[in-house]
Amino acid sequence: MQEKKEKLIPKPPVVVVLGHIDHGKTTLLDQIKKTNLAEKEISGITQHLGAYEASAKTKEGKQGKITFLDTPGHEAFEKIRSQGAKAADLAILVIAADEGIKPQTKEALRTIEEAKIPFLIALNKIDKPGSEPERVKQELASLGILIEEWGGKIPLVKISAKTGEGIAELLEMILLMAEMEELTADPEKPGSGVVIETESNFKRGNGALLLIQEGTLHLGKFVLFPQSYSPVKILEDFAGHPVNKASFSSPVRIYGIKNLPAVGSWFKEINSKTEVLNFLEQEKTIEIKKEKKEIPKESEKIAVYLILKADAGGSLEALENLVLGLQKNYPELDFKILRKSLGDISEDDINLSSVKEGTIILGFKIKPEKRMEELALRFKTKIGVFEVVYQALDWLKEEVKSRIPEKIIATKLGNARILKTFGKKSGSQIIGGEIIEGVIQEKSKFKILRKSNVIGEGEITELEQNKIKTKEVGSGQFGVLAKSKIEIAPKDILEIFKEEKEKRL
Repeated sequence: MQEKKEKLIPKPPVVVVLGHIDHGKTTLLDQIKKTNLAEKEISGITQHLGAYEASAKTKEGKQGKITFLDTPGHEAFEKIRSQGAKAADLAILVIAADEGIKPQTKEALRTIEEAKIPFLIALNKIDKPGSEPERVKQELASLGILIEEWGGKIPLVKISAKTGEGIAELLEMILLMAEMEELTADPEKPGSGVVIETESNFKRGNGALLLIQEGTLHLGKFVLFPQSYSPVKILEDFAGHPVNKASFSSPVRIYGIKNLPAVGSWFKEINSKTEVLNFLEQEKTIEIKKEKKEIPKESEKIAVYLILKADAGGSLEALENLVLGLQKNYPELDFKILRKSLGDISEDDINLSSVKEGTIILGFKIKPEKRMEELALRFKTKIGVFEVVYQALDWLKEEVKSRIPEKIIATKLGNARILKTFGKKSGSQIIGGEIIEGVIQEKSKFKILRKSNVIGEGEITELEQNKIKTKEVGSGQFGVLAKSKIEIAPKDILEIFKEEKEKRL
């Protein structure tokens, strides 16, 4: 066991930058690139890749490497949170000193809380007339974010992304926070991590930007994804330079993937193609068995976490029986009682509820303090307090029913061939095509097939035929505005389908 621990070495932090639009996130990243990255070809590449490395130095002269993810609102971050992993080790929340807290600032704070990663605040635009740092600090405090200066634990660094003021201090703070977090990884393990972005390159084939979180990835080995794999024939660092190997916290690119993996999915290094194919065959067998199973396994149920509070033991028992009765009526749910105790809702109850987002605190004949309700809102904890048992039952029924997801039914409408592309409009691609079979409808969804491989999905936002807007085209040629993260190309096939929600009772 001791031998394994000795393999662990300090891991450079992976940092995601979040903030409200126009608060200076992009300018900050550009300034960091300018002051820390000497290579001339970096400009533009890092924006395309969505990740890059920078170096920083502490006052004591200690050098450190930092990896930045410059797509903070990226789909890879949401998916990783949902899988319980981390795309980033730390976060920077950028707030403009002249505007303060805005809606997207609050969204960013929620994202950070859900990801459960430490963060610091970059108070930007301090050089701008009208900046009010003290007002911003007060607004943060009102949200429960106490900075170090005010006796809290959240570092705040004043910066000007435009002039570069405070950037060195910001980078030093990141290194100090990383040191306090004691981030470590094992370089001797096979490389593994998360897919940050994917692309379909006409000359080089399907490619992916990978963030290595553990171990070392080697040229000449294989990379395995949930339902695909790739021989590592091309391995490039974030700047597009070929490398023979790359270790944890490094963003790398590979090409030649058979089927593009989902953004946010895992990857790991495998020594041989035989091992890869064996793994994929086992996964296929597991999937077939899962499809045959009609009753959900325990792990596939939707967990509902509860804290029960009451004025007396009998009342508490009644609440517990109420929950056990609902468990029989909703087999797809898994009720988990975190605590059952007597007395009013306490701060300790709220803190326990924060461990699992959406925890329900069900109270009977008690009175929650206003401060507890405010804390509960912060942690997204639901509180229901009642004087009559049937009222508690009715409320809890409605609450748990809302946890059961709606079933999405996909119905195929038809297929279409892309004839020509005409650029972009308002973030959507303008394309022309022809119906192969079936119909295409406005607001319908589609899968993009290239050489029989599904490379992405999208949605039809506008549809027209003969330059006249229409809701449906059943034959001939048409023009559409299509939203997709993948660049659609001539000869691509669009598999058109519509989605409908089926509410589960």
